[in-house]
Amino acid sequence: GGTAESTALVRDICPGERGSAPTQGCKGDLGFYFDADDGAHGRELWRFDAVSNDASLFADIAPGAPGSMPHAIVCSGGFVFCLASGNGGHSEVWWMPELDGRAHPMRDSLPELAKGETRALVQGGDYAYVCHISGSGMEQLYRIVTGAGALAGAVPALEKVPAFSDTLGLLRSSPVSSEECSCPIVRDTPLGLFAVVRKSGLGAELWRSVDGETATLVNDLYPGPAGSGPRHLLWHGDRLYFAAELPSSGVVLCESDGTAEGTGIVTPLTAD
Repeated sequence: GGTAESTALVRDICPGERGSAPTQGCKGDLGFYFDADDGAHGRELWRFDAVSNDASLFADIAPGAPGSMPHAIVCSGGFVFCLASGNGGHSEVWWMPELDGRAHPMRDSLPELAKGETRALVQGGDYAYVCHISGSGMEQLYRIVTGAGALAGAVPALEKVPAFSDTLGLLRSSPVSSEECSCPIVRDTPLGLFAVVRKSGLGAELWRSVDGETATLVNDLYPGPAGSGPRHLLWHGDRLYFAAELPSSGVVLCESDGTAEGTGIVTPLTAD
């Protein structure tokens, strides 16, 4: 793969020079899900099925142009999650079973998230996480629990961590727009849940939780109020890889095995 010979058009969703302009997606159990605009439904969720080698409209959340504008697409436990705007025009988290593509607002499905706003969505390993803002303005990170054909609940994550006592302190990526929350940077791994936290005096650094409630600082890679700002967390093999800014090194590739000693710059490859 990755060559001109092995690359082919699956389907011309919107014929013409404009094209369907897909921008993001995720791999689920039954296909690859992505956003696209076919010129008739507006920008909505589509699915590519490797068995039929074809793509089709998966969920028409907001019929008609401009569509629901889905983004931050996450696949977990046989479900597809995304941030999208329904017919009311307000961006929020929606969920759909892969089996039927019926779209539901998350606030209508989980009593824990009925009040306030649930707008930030992120993939954390095998789970979907949302950042819920209560009516009083407090933020809480939740892990979404799935069941047979429906959502089973939302479990608070890291709620007992001292660093998160005020506003969770979760470092966020750039918002998609000024009206939307940006996503907390988390990654669920066999070594526990890693989260990038900004704490007074330490700046933004990598923290790890084994029990999902308490957490410890992995390593203060850039001492001082700014911190190293870890991002792009990726689990591979037996360790976590991420980009971070280190003193005198700039932004570099780092790795972590969950310990302070095992967290730092990736060992450079050298020629024999």
